[in-house]
Amino acid sequence: MIEPDYEAMTDEELRGQTDEFRKRLDEGESIDAILPEAFATVREACRRLMGTTVMVTGQPIVWNMVPYDVQLIGGINLHRGRIAEMATGEGKTLVATLPLYLNALPARGAPARSVPVLAAPSAAICGPGPSMAMSPATTPATPQRTTNRVR
Repeated sequence: MIEPDYEAMTDEELRGQTDEFRKRLDEGESIDAILPEAFATVREACRRLMGTTVMVTGQPIVWNMVPYDVQLIGGINLHRGRIAEMATGEGKTLVATLPLYLNALPARGAPARSVPVLAAPSAAICGPGPSMAMSPATTPATPQRTTNRVR
């Protein structure tokens, strides 16, 4: 179990995990090999935010989200390119942070698509961290969507 190791890290050590993961990837370790540790990093960051006020689309909200084990499984499925069906209120945005962080580590970007009404709040919730930019993407046959690209 790696959770106690991450709970024991200082904030600085936890922030340093990103550079450590990137170094390991540069040395040839696979992204799948670091998945458990990367997800643990996101989960611990979320845990440390509990009770703090964050601004989401100009509105203050009290952070109260830490991924449950079942949400970690959803994140693994998304990372593997599978569909993870979740109902309203089951934490889709929170689940998405897990594979977004992992797949942004190689610094090639990790795309996330969302409807416009959710894109700005999702980007605000997912950041700060690896940089996030929002760019609108439209196709004639579908309603407008917004793409968040984590770098």
